[in-house]
Amino acid sequence: MQQTRASWENDISFYLSESKRMLKTKEEIIWRVVDDEALLLDTDSGYYFSMNDTATEIWCLLNEGKSIDDVATTISERYEIDSESVRRDVQELIANLNKEQIASLGE
Repeated sequence: MQQTRASWENDISFYLSESKRMLKTKEEIIWRVVDDEALLLDTDSGYYFSMNDTATEIWCLLNEGKSIDDVATTISERYEIDSESVRRDVQELIANLNKEQIASLGE
């Protein structure tokens, strides 16, 4: 399927704007890191969530106000990993956080 120029430009524009946006955590979420694992509690619903060490590192960087691009750069430099792979992992984590209504990308 061939994509039109306008459609392609819209896709690029969305990607670029998304990569600069920052995480917005739901107000009812409280969290702590214990033994390299982020523990999150939604005080509204009572649901509890935990993250592995990699997701915890990404979560902490996002909560420092870093954008997706900043997080991808930091992680890829720290562990010598391709930044595009890291960016996809960060986007996947954010999609899961959004699905669970924990956090989403802010404006």
